[in-house]
Amino acid sequence: MLHLRKQVTTLCAAGVLLSASISAAEQDSSEERAPWTPFQVGLVEQVQLFDKETELTGLGIGILGVRTADTGGLQVAPFHTEIKDTRFGSAQFGLVNLSQFMRGLQVGGLLNRSHKEVEGLQITGFANSARRELRGAQISGISSITRGRIDGLQISGLYSDNGGDRLRGAQISGVYTESGGKVQGAQIGGLINKTRGTMTGLQLAGLTNETVFSMSGLDDEEKEAFQGGAASGMQVAGLWNHTRGSMSGIHLAGLYNRSKGLSDRGDWEGDFHPTTGAATGLHVAGIV
Repeated sequence: MLHLRKQVTTLCAAGVLLSASISAAEQDSSEERAPWTPFQVGLVEQVQLFDKETELTGLGIGILGVRTADTGGLQVAPFHTEIKDTRFGSAQFGLVNLSQFMRGLQVGGLLNRSHKEVEGLQITGFANSARRELRGAQISGISSITRGRIDGLQISGLYSDNGGDRLRGAQISGVYTESGGKVQGAQIGGLINKTRGTMTGLQLAGLTNETVFSMSGLDDEEKEAFQGGAASGMQVAGLWNHTRGSMSGIHLAGLYNRSKGLSDRGDWEGDFHPTTGAATGLHVAGIV
């Protein structure tokens, strides 16, 4: 009798395990069977061959616009393309290109916009926008804007802006470049370069370079190691170089170089007070 009970218990346990395995397999199978298509065509988002939640692995063509949930291929439309998410190697070509995560290439006549991250290249005649991080490059005729960190390159005809706490790479614009946090690389502006943090590298401007010291973007070790160097490297400006903090390296200006000390009124975070107003290295200017 005891032996029979053991057999029944063993069979019940095996049945439970088998049922769980079948359920998991069905779930995996249903996930694998997510609707997708190698080809999408439509007039606009509301009138297209497959629903907008259908994944595209191939080519999507819109007479006016096209939208898909996930893309591992190419979207082309004369006015508007939109992707919820992309896989590496994807591309969008349209007057306006929108995406959540962009991993690949966007070529737009007016606007490329990623609501989250960009990993790849954005090229447009007017404006590029990434709401979070940029790992790659933005090239535009008017403006390139990233609200998160940048590891890469921004090039624009008028205005390049990094609203995050770090830039590792370069910003180049015909008029104005601006970056927050810690800049490691180069800012080249036709008229003005501005850094809201620390600048290590090259600032080259037709008129002015400005670095406003801030502890934003520095970790605890960097704050301890930091000795007041707001701008270090090379600054070249047609009129002046202005640093709120200290300047070290080579600073060349048509009129003057100025290093202004910080106050005790919250110009930096925490209790660490850097040495202020120091200027070391080579400083050459027409007046001061």
